[in-house]
Amino acid sequence: MAEIRAVRDVESSGYGFLPDGRILIRFEGHRFRKETGRKYDKTHPTLSHPYMANCPYNKGPVSDYGRLATAMALDATAALLSCSWGLFQVMGDEYWRCGYKNVHDFVDALKTGEAAQLMAFCRFLISKKLDDELRDHEWDGLAYGYNGENYRDNKYHIKLPRAYAWHVAHPEG
Repeated sequence: MAEIRAVRDVESSGYGFLPDGRILIRFEGHRFRKETGRKYDKTHPTLSHPYMANCPYNKGPVSDYGRLATAMALDATAALLSCSWGLFQVMGDEYWRCGYKNVHDFVDALKTGEAAQLMAFCRFLISKKLDDELRDHEWDGLAYGYNGENYRDNKYHIKLPRAYAWHVAHPEG
């Protein structure tokens, strides 16, 4: 449990939903760029842009909902694929790893509650063969497999063991 709680805390600070009830999201402009073949780079540079370690357009989930709405008006499926969702911030383009036939079903399921978000996370980990890294506390391997080659930009490899240690010391938390 401490390992799962550590990932949850690092990815979402432990909350799958915003106070207003909407699912927690993060819109990733570099992913939208990829999903749309750079089609909107010039017309919508805040939605479609190269990867940036400290992206100035990521101002939090409330702001990201505005970006998501604009992106959905351009290409709804690409927009959903380009967001991370819920407690564990699983990317929309990984829907198939979580057992869903399309991103729309994935998002609809995750909106139903944190139990669905946990199940998607577990399926994702197993599908990517990251369950051993989680169990064995191979934090760098887990961070790389979970967040990609730029995982060090956000210090996932440092945050995960810290969060794990906290949960070991506070098993009820």
